[in-house]
Amino acid sequence: MASGALFVEPLVIATGGALTSTNVDGSLDPAAYDAGHAYGLGDQATSGESVYQSLQAANTGHAVSDAAWWVRVGAINKMRMFDQKVGAQTERADTIVVEVTPAQVIGVVSLRNVQATSVTVEQRTVADGVIFTRTISLDDPVSDWFEYFFNPITRQSEVVFTGMLPFGDAIYKITVDNTGGTAKCGEVLMGPALEAGITEGGVTTGIDDYSRISADEFGVRDIVERDFADNMEFTVYVPVVRSPTLVRFLTQNRARPILVLASDARPDAQVFGLAESWRRTLSYPGTDVFNVSMKGLT
Repeated sequence: MASGALFVEPLVIATGGALTSTNVDGSLDPAAYDAGHAYGLGDQATSGESVYQSLQAANTGHAVSDAAWWVRVGAINKMRMFDQKVGAQTERADTIVVEVTPAQVIGVVSLRNVQATSVTVEQRTVADGVIFTRTISLDDPVSDWFEYFFNPITRQSEVVFTGMLPFGDAIYKITVDNTGGTAKCGEVLMGPALEAGITEGGVTTGIDDYSRISADEFGVRDIVERDFADNMEFTVYVPVVRSPTLVRFLTQNRARPILVLASDARPDAQVFGLAESWRRTLSYPGTDVFNVSMKGLT
């Protein structure tokens, strides 16, 4: 896998900030919190852009900020694709269309945990109109005619866009299309890309599964499915002139989620999470060797 490794500090996207438009409404969200309503145990209500769940029965008049009565369980539907939780999906019939105005140069747009037939990213400016547009089909490639006629259609759940023009005033329109079904998106990640160097072949990817599996005294297994997180380990060869920049990036973001693409040509070789550990070896003339271990977020 001799390809470029990209490190991205994702933009924080919020309504009234970078998120300037969305076609996702609140029809799938719980009703807004009502101080006069009697909430039962497990009932949900929205406040602002968050969803809260009642921790007790006969819950009347207690503000959602009261931790004895309420717990925040996630974001409202339109914000789940921007909440840094890959497993929580924004969903809408047919298509999801959002516009983001980041007010900075964007090098990578990545969508994770997607259910759709295609994703389109359009970049435009007020002065120049559309300056970049690309549509990527999520259909898995077909290797032969037998597979084409007899195997079920399968689709990718991750997609990566690069090659946008370096305009700091651009507007990005993202369309997740699943016409005839339900479009879903777990996370939109976008930000400036640090092109680190060349990735060595032998990238290791996998998951950490948090499901619970236990057996009783008779060997009967009880399985409770829970979330899982991606993980990835890889080695990248970084030019010495760029090595201090990568060191600063990894150090400054040591407790912050980042997006890492081991290869810009492989959307399945990406992880959004924490750089759990990294080591730099100063062993080659003109090149440093970084060994990076990524721990994904659920």
